[in-house]
Amino acid sequence: MLSGRIESIHREFPRLKDNSIGDSAQREISIYQPPKQLTKSQNRLQSVYVLPGWGSRASKYLQNTQVFGESFLSLIERAMLESKLPPLILVFLDGASRFGCHQYIDSAALGPNQTWIADDVTALVEERAPASPEPEDRIIYGHSSGGFGALWMGFQRPDRFRKIVCSAADSFFELSILKEVPGACAELEKAGGVEAFLEEFLKHPMPSALGSRSFLTMLLLSLAPCYAARPKTLPLHGEVFFDIKTGKIKQDIWEEYLKWDPARAVDLQDHSKLKQSYFVLDCGLQDEFAAQLGHRQIAESLQKHALPHRLEEFHGRHSGNDWRVIQRLQWALRECR
Repeated sequence: MLSGRIESIHREFPRLKDNSIGDSAQREISIYQPPKQLTKSQNRLQSVYVLPGWGSRASKYLQNTQVFGESFLSLIERAMLESKLPPLILVFLDGASRFGCHQYIDSAALGPNQTWIADDVTALVEERAPASPEPEDRIIYGHSSGGFGALWMGFQRPDRFRKIVCSAADSFFELSILKEVPGACAELEKAGGVEAFLEEFLKHPMPSALGSRSFLTMLLLSLAPCYAARPKTLPLHGEVFFDIKTGKIKQDIWEEYLKWDPARAVDLQDHSKLKQSYFVLDCGLQDEFAAQLGHRQIAESLQKHALPHRLEEFHGRHSGNDWRVIQRLQWALRECR
């Protein structure tokens, strides 16, 4: 049983209307405020904005659905009660999209989701909770696609977020994305093409029953409106980077995808604006998408440009590492530096 308070807000955001993919502008945001006994002597608190991974909703962090262990939120609250973390406002965002996830970026097909978080959500949170409006007091925390979104938020909106925590962030696209092409070609051929595949997947009462290859194919297709958006190109509202029959890479489209690869993106940023930011990169050594290699490349670039960061690795896989959240937040808060 949690001691703090959770407020779930359902609101329509005008900024998100009229996206070509048809995602709803009605979004749910859950705001956690710590127990009052922890906040008596403080006016404004630091906040953590949590971005779920692909195909996940914020509710996974709020509820304890397992017999063993604690929920993500319960772990953090206990750490606060035990003085391992300061009192924090926690904000849980729903990154779900019709095709899985909008990657938390601004897209011509999916809408200005990064801007929505940076401007609209922060304003809402600071209206409803005693959260500090200072960028150095906001942490953006994400896993997988959420980690990708956190990195790009850190790169592009340091005026809003200066502490970035990434767990197994999507990166090193040459390895993490390209390896899925053969399986996707097989799935799409079996289904009879992209449109037929989408119809079967999206209408299925339990898509997880279709198998992991089907899920990975959906993930691959969902990147098209994120990285190569074409609002009028159906059915994906974006371009797939490979020929679905031969698997041949369409180099011009692939270059559009690569521009979004965080492993390449650090060199292209305005580094003068990132000197006050702090990046935490944490990943399992047995990550199925080789995110640890992407993280190493990102850290190498951050080091080259003298940008503050911390690279950590552990024995673990892509998922099942919420138990690391306390240490990650401690690093971001500079309590363990």
